[in-house]
Order: sequence, then structure tokens, then C-alpha cells
Amino acid sequence: MVRVLPFDKKLGYSQRQRVKIGDKAYNIYYRWNSNGFAVLRIRRADDGKLLYEGKVVRLNPVEVKDEYYSTLFVLLPWKVDEQNCEIWVFW
Repeated sequence: MVRVLPFDKKLGYSQRQRVKIGDKAYNIYYRWNSNGFAVLRIRRADDGKLLYEGKVVRLNPVEVKDEYYSTLFVLLPWKVDEQNCEIWVFW
């Protein structure tokens, strides 16, 4: 299945969203780094476990894995700039 992660353009950076991917809830945090790039952090909602934190690079896919290194889902940043962050998620 494919979806786009929520990003509210009115809020801009920094913002937090809660999303459901498959049957699990996750907290995603977007921020714009002072060096001029977007950073994404993903935590599992039920226990707060950090699953991913890193630079968001357009068209550079990222596998998000659990603590057992099983792939939970794949992120594909589609549009990333100072006003918007569109990331597709595949699971």
C-alpha cells in the first residue's frame, strides 16, 4: 500500500503528526535544520521507541526498521523544500 505522510503547509517546520501505518501508530517529527535541510524523526507511538532519524533527501528511499532489523516500511521523499515536505510511504 502507498500513502503520503501528512505535512501541514500552514504550520511549516517544525511540526509533529501522528500517523497509522498498517496496524501501528507512529509519531513523526519534521524540522528544518539550520544547515538548510529537512530532518525526519519517527517514533513508535505505543512505547516511544526511536525507529528513524535522518536527513530527508529528495528521491532517496529509506527503509525504516524495527529493533530486530525487520523492515516496517519504506519512505520515498518526493518533494522537499523550505515550505513543503511530501514523503511517500510504502508498506
